Formats: sequence, structure tokens, C-alpha cells
Amino acid sequence: MSWSVRFSKKAQKQFKKLSPNDQKQVKSGIHRFTEDETFGDVKKIKTSNPTIWRLRLGDWRVFFDKDKEKLRINVTEIRRRTSKTY
Repeated sequence: MSWSVRFSKKAQKQFKKLSPNDQKQVKSGIHRFTEDETFGDVKKIKTSNPTIWRLRLGDWRVFFDKDKEKLRINVTEIRRRTSKTY
């Protein structure tokens, strides 16, 4: 069972600012995760919003929430690792 992916406006802007190689890495990592939820380093983030997850892709972090009913991943933010934590 594969998940669909939606990017928030903020995540779309962040994605467009990435270099072509970084875009390819992030896109490929998200795609692999949607096909196999055991792929990659995924961790639930401890915030006021308990449904935020982080997918680590090299130096990049993809933050998202999951809508299990609709099988949808909503990407909310893409950041370089050196940024402050979520």
C-alpha cells in the first residue's frame, strides 16, 4: 500500500530553493518512504503537535504528518540538519 504526498506552501518554497541534486535526494527519499514505511531514519518529534514526524535524508530533514485514513503524507517543512530543532 503506497501513500500519496502533499507539500505545504512553505515546504514547496523550501524544496524549490534546493539544488537539483538535493531535490533529487529529498524526492527519492520521500518516494522510498511512501512505498516502505520502514525505509530511512524516521522519528516522531516531541512538540505541541503530537503527529509531526521527521525523515532524515543525509543533511536534510523532512517534517511531515501522516493521515492514515487517506494514506497521505503532508510535508510541512524541509530543513538542513544544521537548523535549530523543530
